[in-house]
Amino acid sequence: MVESYLKFWGNYVNFEGKSTRSDYWYLMLSNFLLGLVSVAVTLFLGFLSGWGEGSIVPMIIWLAIIILYIIASIVPSVALSVRRLRDGGFHWALIFISFIPYLGSFALFVLYCMPSKEGAAY
Repeated sequence: MVESYLKFWGNYVNFEGKSTRSDYWYLMLSNFLLGLVSVAVTLFLGFLSGWGEGSIVPMIIWLAIIILYIIASIVPSVALSVRRLRDGGFHWALIFISFIPYLGSFALFVLYCMPSKEGAAY
């Protein structure tokens, strides 16, 4: 899982090549676990500050760190999605079906779950 996370940041703007299913889903698991930890830390800092009664500076700093992480991970997430689609043998432009409400996200989920194709031209 750590190796997949390091590959994610190592291929920051690499839109070429392919990404395996395990790399993709281990990264999703890593981000989910980081999200759980960030919620726990945010709640802890909220309880420490008394939810407005004390100093909320640590909570504001922590939330700024979370926002910076989210912004920094946008480009590599798109690159990983493009590489995953290529690995499944699909054209990279299928990433735009995510703009279709409800159905688009589900369709991409299915495409991300597809096995790798050896001779994919994309």
